[in-house]
Amino acid sequence: MLEYILKGVIFIKLYRVKPLSSKKENVYLILAFIFILFASTISLKLRIKKEPKQILHSNEISSYESLNNIEIDLYTELSNALMEISMLKEEYKQIPSVEILEKEGIPPFFKDHSWGKKGKIEWSLIFHDNIPLYIGKSQNISIGNFLVEIETSNIEKSKIYYFKEDIENKIFENNYDIVKTKLKYIVPYTGKNEKEKIKEGEL
Repeated sequence: MLEYILKGVIFIKLYRVKPLSSKKENVYLILAFIFILFASTISLKLRIKKEPKQILHSNEISSYESLNNIEIDLYTELSNALMEISMLKEEYKQIPSVEILEKEGIPPFFKDHSWGKKGKIEWSLIFHDNIPLYIGKSQNISIGNFLVEIETSNIEKSKIYYFKEDIENKIFENNYDIVKTKLKYIVPYTGKNEKEKIKEGEL
C-alpha cells in the first residue's frame, strides 16, 4: 500500500536563480530603448511625405517662397486679372488701359481701401515692339515692383515678373530686352509647366 502511494507522488526539484547584476540590467535596458527609438524614427520617416521642390533658374523666383505675404496677394490678383484683361480686350478690341482696369474695379489696378497697405503701386501701360507691358511701381521699399508681359495671342498665359530696382518706363520701352535680364519671372506653385519642374523622387 505504501509503495503504491509513493508511486503517485510527484517530486519537484527547486533551483535558486541568481539575479542579474544591476550593470547588466542597465545595459539591456539601454539597448532596448535604443532599438525602440530607432524603430520609431524609421516608421516616422516612412510616413512623412516630402514636400515637392521646384527647380528654379537664376532668372526665376518662387511665388510661395520668395515673396512676402503682401507680394503674394498682389501676384494672385495679377494672375486673376489676366482673365479680366482678356475679356476686356475682346470688348474694346485692344489691350485695356490702366484707367479702364481701374474703372472696372479690377485689383490690383483698382485703388480700394487696401491700396495704401499694398505699397500704393502706380500702374502704367507701355509698349515695346508691340508687346504690351503693365508696369506697377511700389511706393513702399518693403514691397517690390511688378511687370506683366502680355501674351496677346493668349493673355491668360502672360508672364508676371518681379523686380526691386527703380527703372524708368522709357528704359522699358527702348531697351526691354536688356532690362528683362534684371527681372525675375515668378514661377507659380501649381500649373502644368511647373509640375514638370518638380524633382522626380522628391514626392
